[in-house]
Amino acid sequence: MADKAEAKSGKLIKKYRLYKFVTLGVLVLFLLGGLVLFQKDITLENLRYLVKYVGFYSGTPEGGSTILYDADTENVYGSFRGDLAVVNHGGMSLYDRMGTAVLTDSFNMTNPVMESGDKFLIVYDLGGHNLRVYNSFSLLHEENFEYTIQSVSVNAAGYYSVATAQRSYHAAVVVYNDDFKEVFRWLSAEKFVTDCVLTDTEAMYLTTIRVEGGDLVGEVLELKVGRDEVVSSYELTDEMPIDIAWTRKGVLYLTDTSLRFVSGGEALKSNVFPTRSLDKAVMGDSLCVVAQNELSVGVSMKLRLFDREGNETASRDFSAQIQDLEVYDEEAILLTYNHLYRLTSDGNWTDYQISGDYSAIAILGQNTVALCSDSRAEIMALS
Repeated sequence: MADKAEAKSGKLIKKYRLYKFVTLGVLVLFLLGGLVLFQKDITLENLRYLVKYVGFYSGTPEGGSTILYDADTENVYGSFRGDLAVVNHGGMSLYDRMGTAVLTDSFNMTNPVMESGDKFLIVYDLGGHNLRVYNSFSLLHEENFEYTIQSVSVNAAGYYSVATAQRSYHAAVVVYNDDFKEVFRWLSAEKFVTDCVLTDTEAMYLTTIRVEGGDLVGEVLELKVGRDEVVSSYELTDEMPIDIAWTRKGVLYLTDTSLRFVSGGEALKSNVFPTRSLDKAVMGDSLCVVAQNELSVGVSMKLRLFDREGNETASRDFSAQIQDLEVYDEEAILLTYNHLYRLTSDGNWTDYQISGDYSAIAILGQNTVALCSDSRAEIMALS
């Protein structure tokens, strides 16, 4: 019986080895075929990004992981291609989910801001002059502007726009392609641009302000890249523009007292907030989330969720100070001192109790959150 079992075991080992070599052979043929068919699309970054994940880990490590970085109370956190980006006055670092720094860069910025796209991560000095463009592994491009940078936007293809100024003009919005070459420039001598959004189509939206007859006039301008003429405009008096987000039907326009859905120069939906009640707001791909201070005794907040056409889909009252607020897909992720809350667009609510001195969160992917403190981040998988 032992001899039969041993012989059977030997046959299984031989079969396993045969299947293993066949699988490896098929994989090699597949890779070689891909190299021949798609050689023009293969870049060093693509290969390094593939090697980064193949054979090491998949998704979030079981039990989470810890990312350590230099302590700095001014750290700004974000996500790029599922990695954690940590930016401060002295530089930036990009960490994978195992805590390895895959990219570091040093610079000197007074007010660093990051914009993350599918192809590029852009870090720029808001109110300063320096702009830097990265992929997952290296600094690709650096530029210093003569006038201060007010806003930057990057689309999925890697084209990006920079709102700045120019001699004799209050506003100069410059569009670059993914080879960092200028392809369009829009100028205005009367308006001051506060924000720009470069879409995945040929459209570009700007928010501007100007003073007219002693009144502050805010405006949303729709442009086509390559054309100087304004396609449409929408004006509001005595409201300060805060943020703007686009859909193929129009834009969500957030001011200090309202949220409006604007299309073709008209406000199709309006939501007005009480004066000085807006505490935090985040625009996501599917949702806009607004946190309002109810202006009562103690801490009393209302979280309101809107779709990208300005329709309110859910709200929640709670009595805790908000540390940070982010949006991913159709969910809002909210951090308080000892809780992480997850609110879906239809109002479903999940509460996770946490412990640690966390001040910010970064969404690394579906069901994966980085809880960030001044010197470390804990990767947390949400069930």
